[in-house]
Amino acid sequence: MIHSFRHISPRILVVGGNVGTWKAQDRVYEADLLNGIESWVFASNGTYCNELDITPRMIADFDIVIMNLNAIGSSKRLQQVRALAENRPKHVIWMTLLEGDMRTYLKPMPHLRELFDASSFVNCININAEHFIQSLTQSPVFTLGIPYPVDGVRACAISREHRSRSVHICPFLKTRWNEYQVATQLHIPIIGYERRLTRKFRNLLSNMRDCGSFFNVDINRTYISKLLHSADLTVEYAKPFKEYYAHASSSLLWLNLDDRYTWGRYVLDAAALGVPIISTISTGHAPKLFPELTVQNPFDIDTAVQMAHRIMEDDRFAKNACDYAFEHIQEFKPDMMMKKLYTIIDTL
Repeated sequence: MIHSFRHISPRILVVGGNVGTWKAQDRVYEADLLNGIESWVFASNGTYCNELDITPRMIADFDIVIMNLNAIGSSKRLQQVRALAENRPKHVIWMTLLEGDMRTYLKPMPHLRELFDASSFVNCININAEHFIQSLTQSPVFTLGIPYPVDGVRACAISREHRSRSVHICPFLKTRWNEYQVATQLHIPIIGYERRLTRKFRNLLSNMRDCGSFFNVDINRTYISKLLHSADLTVEYAKPFKEYYAHASSSLLWLNLDDRYTWGRYVLDAAALGVPIISTISTGHAPKLFPELTVQNPFDIDTAVQMAHRIMEDDRFAKNACDYAFEHIQEFKPDMMMKKLYTIIDTL
């Protein structure tokens, strides 16, 4: 055992790709809805910094470092982060957090195994990848994940009796169209989202690279509306968290036939909001939270259509599925996740 934090509050540093350095008390207004890796900052009353700003001296001031590997964009930077982990003071516990799509780690990368070995433990956010990641390292691997603000999101939910008979497609519509193929067979209004481009100078090159235009802010919606030409489809722009949760939870059901192996936030969102979601095994969360609404793979649209019709026709079934999900999402609350973290540390 390296340390026990059962009776003291450890100093925790969360390192990610977003800019800035700040403490939890600086942004309490975000704590109720933020569901990214910054949730660890609020859960632990800790500190956040950008991965390019982290230094050996900074590391020495903390008891636990949570390093989000998804922020590391090059092998050269990975080598530098490896050196930080290998040369940290002995008292510092280092959690390497694997966010993003776990398929990324199927491709061999220099310095990756050495960084894993230098970690106190690796936090693999998708249960399907845990054994594979463990095969790469001598350090213990756990599917711990990221704290989720269950109560804050729940407060945004629209009650079941006020929901419209519509279907919500979770990913941006340009991402994939298997959900759309399911939705069109339900013959009810379809709600989908797309990004509205920004004309800020720093975004102009990525606008052209990703969307083919510097300044046409509506190009994504125009493109997808022509491609998915359905009178039932309404394409909304991405919204701030609070507005999004209220709007999305006004639909009768959600579709998320994900092909990725990520943290599966859409499934967590649906569970917190009390909306039935049809999703895939690859999300990791769907089999646990919505077992009766989980399809085997993203191509199984026939099963998804059958599930959707049952949700639409059997209100008791839909309610029971949501009640079950809400009961089981409680383990992801910030205080419960901190207890899980300390339990893992006690085993090291």
